Amino acid sequence: MEEKGKKRIDFGMIVIWVVSAVFIDLINLIPFLGGLISSFYWIVFSFYLWKTGHGLLNWKIAISEIISIVVEWIPFLGFLPSTIASTIAIVAISRFEDKTGKSLIPNQTMKKMTLPRNQRKPVNAEEGIRPPNQ
Repeated sequence: MEEKGKKRIDFGMIVIWVVSAVFIDLINLIPFLGGLISSFYWIVFSFYLWKTGHGLLNWKIAISEIISIVVEWIPFLGFLPSTIASTIAIVAISRFEDKTGKSLIPNQTMKKMTLPRNQRKPVNAEEGIRPPNQ
């Protein structure tokens, strides 16, 4: 029997997040209240994504969240369903990565770190080697 890959967001949570995104976009018809509610929605959704293993500062997710928040705070663009579109995009990205096992951002698995600096050894650190003449 073929083993299925572990999905970070299961189907039940997808339904809950998409339905709540529809509700948030309906609230976004109220100009300033919509911006506050959608900002709170993205804070809660980001916390959920962090707990499910997506990372706290994941750029492929954060970009769509930031675009959605900015669109919701602009008065006439707030009527667009950006919360629904961003939620579906994030779920699609997560499912794609879970299914293929590949990240959409190259070299994300390598942690960036500084290489050790060239450290000088003391003059008499090794036996049998004399220090140079000064």
